[in-house]
Amino acid sequence: MLDDLPLASDCGIDYTPLRDLLAAGEWKEADRQTRILVLQAANCTAKGYLNSDDWLEFSITDLNTIDKLWVQSSSGHFGFSVQKSIWESIGGHRDAGRDTERRFGDLVDWRRQGSWLDEKDLVFDLKSQRGHLPCDAICHYSIGSLRWWVHTISALAERIVIYPL
Repeated sequence: MLDDLPLASDCGIDYTPLRDLLAAGEWKEADRQTRILVLQAANCTAKGYLNSDDWLEFSITDLNTIDKLWVQSSSGHFGFSVQKSIWESIGGHRDAGRDTERRFGDLVDWRRQGSWLDEKDLVFDLKSQRGHLPCDAICHYSIGSLRWWVHTISALAERIVIYPL
């Protein structure tokens, strides 16, 4: 299934390790690997995160490769395009308010009982909420600045294409 997906990259990134982790159902390690690869592809490894401008300039080819790996390996349960669908379904956009941010966090289970979760509280399996992963590439477990975060998810949503399974 995943072996048939082309691992295309405009940035010279080898997505084989991510593909192998996802194929093995190693969701936590795949989440971490996704962050590493996203940082490499965006040339942001030294900075350690991507802001909305970085996402807006991120290679569509690489973004779609990562997304397709997540979507295919999870039968449509995980992936950036899944998160985009959820974000847009609640009216998410660049100028969304805190209520929309929180609602999205609640829907993908990055928030519980009114608080943003730490890494130790995330669920790294298919029993988690739809859209729960990948998480680390977007929020890298320091979701302190929700305004920064909503701009990031909005920029990502602008770039990703939703493909049918």
